[in-house]
Amino acid sequence: MIHYCFIIPALAIKLEYPNKLYKNSINFKQLSRVYISTTAFKLSPNSKKSVNVSSSVDIVLWGSNLGLTLGGRLTRIQSSMTKIPFHIQSVIIGLILSDGWMQLPSDSKNARLCFKQSTKNSPYVWFVFFILSHYCSSFPYVTTGIRKGKPFSGLAFQTRQLPCITDIYNLFYINKIKIVPSNIYELLTPVGLAHWIMGDGSAMNKGLVLCTDSFSLEETTLLLNVLVIKYELDCTLWKQGSGWRIYITRRSMPNLRSIVTKHMHPSMLYKL
Repeated sequence: MIHYCFIIPALAIKLEYPNKLYKNSINFKQLSRVYISTTAFKLSPNSKKSVNVSSSVDIVLWGSNLGLTLGGRLTRIQSSMTKIPFHIQSVIIGLILSDGWMQLPSDSKNARLCFKQSTKNSPYVWFVFFILSHYCSSFPYVTTGIRKGKPFSGLAFQTRQLPCITDIYNLFYINKIKIVPSNIYELLTPVGLAHWIMGDGSAMNKGLVLCTDSFSLEETTLLLNVLVIKYELDCTLWKQGSGWRIYITRRSMPNLRSIVTKHMHPSMLYKL
């Protein structure tokens, strides 16, 4: 029997093959067993043999080491077993409050998350994609069109249609219309607030404006109350056309920076 060790952070996976499979290459399709070991291994520079160096007892944030699942389809069992860790859910909530949207096709019972930004914000799109890549079947793609009478190019991606995405869809959509759920106070974390700002925030008068035009006055007021009560930010409502926007005042910006800066992509720090 021949053993091979493949290193994953805080985890070593040992693959076991029958001797008859090993000639000049490894046939991964005929893998007989997979063993998970908490013992870390590394290969000696001058040897092909694995060397036991330590036992890892590091605490790893659940979901921080999720891998890519690009290409192919998931089985029904795989889809039902896929879950969203709390910190990734916070990212999704921030995206939905900003430029993200969700779709529930008429021929499917599961929803997907979609996100698009101008190509000038592509570093941020890639930043978000690699957070959510475990739930995506393909890489971001370029889109083109006309916006406000001018040519527009953007970078977009979407997740798979999954039950765990549908759970969030049911919170934020009624009859295919995006709403602000009544429990947004509990849902909006500093991570979510950071992504809300990165996606839909604009610096103005040494403060910050959050574009909430798509929400009703009642929903925008609910969001404002969360910012005032939960995060102790001084905010006002601004009328913008037929909608409303939230303005975070200049004197609250130091407090806002202390809450969200560590969760923001460097390319978006100019908004603060």
